[in-house]
Amino acid sequence: FENLQLPISDSVEYMDAAYSIFLFFEKGEYLNFLISIFNERGWRPIAFQIFIVPFMIITSGNILASILMTHVFFNTISVIILYKIFYALKLNKYSSVISALIIGLSFNIMFGGQPIPLFAEIAFIAFLLCTIYFLMKSNLFKSKKNSRFFILFFSLTILTRPIEGLVILIPVLGILIFKRYTRYISFREILGGLFYPIFFIWLLFFSRVFP
Repeated sequence: FENLQLPISDSVEYMDAAYSIFLFFEKGEYLNFLISIFNERGWRPIAFQIFIVPFMIITSGNILASILMTHVFFNTISVIILYKIFYALKLNKYSSVISALIIGLSFNIMFGGQPIPLFAEIAFIAFLLCTIYFLMKSNLFKSKKNSRFFILFFSLTILTRPIEGLVILIPVLGILIFKRYTRYISFREILGGLFYPIFFIWLLFFSRVFP
């Protein structure tokens, strides 16, 4: 409630793209609204502006309220998943809650490590923590539910901050696959699973070359 600072720098690009998408919805141009979800973006080719749009719709285009709600939403996800990570590491519930809340007060969670609001890092950290949580599960690729959630959050991490996500997650994922998961999935299945993200990355690339 106290932080009423408007976005500056990269945040303006995210808000501008989100507002453009919102305007199509506001005018009732629903086909253009759907197309704009894929086409409207700033100079950074990431998906963060899409996550702002629902709050623009809820607040009827109120920029400050949308910024606040976006932060609260991703901060809440981060704190909840931090609790689940601590609990999975065998801390009791009370210790897990206290630890999650203490870390949740940090600058990295509250503002994504940035000095101003509405940087993509607030979503990136939430998605990255969710991906790490599912990577911790020993039955990850044995459970269809866990596998789907892992794929969802891994994809969202890459869509939000591709380079940082790949640098952090690919080495860890590679080690875990060959150390843990090769016990019950074959090398051929691993290559088959890797084919899909590679295929869709190229598809996204060509969608930009031929808009």
